[in-house]
Amino acid sequence: MYHLLIDILLADEHTEELLAIHEKEIKHLKEERRMKAPLLVGIKKYFEICEEEKELAAAASDQSRLLGRGKRDPGRLLREEKMRKRVNKEKPRVRRNSWLLTRTFRLICLMYCDSSNKIS
Repeated sequence: MYHLLIDILLADEHTEELLAIHEKEIKHLKEERRMKAPLLVGIKKYFEICEEEKELAAAASDQSRLLGRGKRDPGRLLREEKMRKRVNKEKPRVRRNSWLLTRTFRLICLMYCDSSNKIS
């Protein structure tokens, strides 16, 4: 079945059947994206937090921030500490939520695949 679908999708002839298959696949992908939107948001947030963590590590290796040389920014250390606390608090929470959402989507997919196989 799958190979037949691939052959139809890659065909050089443009038929109504091919158009209908493409439209059905587009609809399916949009629905999948809509369903997985919370997971995608969580993953994006996780990568943003990881990026902030890298920035904090780079800032921690900059010794001039402690001596007050270079750019004058009296609130820099305070902002770094607030960011560090937020990263340490948010990263495990976002990771846990993403993991739970991933497990939920896997279960839904398994249930959907099982039910669609029974119908065939």
